[in-house]
Amino acid sequence: MIYIFGGFFVFTGIKPLAHREGEIHPERSPVLRLFRRVVRSVLDYRGARFAVKEAGHWYATPLLMVLVVVMATDIVFAVDSIPAIFAILGLRALYFLLRG
Repeated sequence: MIYIFGGFFVFTGIKPLAHREGEIHPERSPVLRLFRRVVRSVLDYRGARFAVKEAGHWYATPLLMVLVVVMATDIVFAVDSIPAIFAILGLRALYFLLRG
């Protein structure tokens, strides 16, 4: 699992270096595309609202879409931290074993 995460981070580290200057297209995000398939959405902001009700249906605003993308990023970093947590717990157990 560590090799998979390591390869992923090497890839994500090299990708920005190879990326040339140009336009950024956030609508191409896989998380955002999946969200738009599952949830109805409007394309314009409606104040500070995450969802609006129009014609009897609820629609997500771009503010909710931004929140979903940021939370998906947080989940990626949380999953990355799991091996680090296990390593710290293992070192702690090793410390008490050596101390005893």
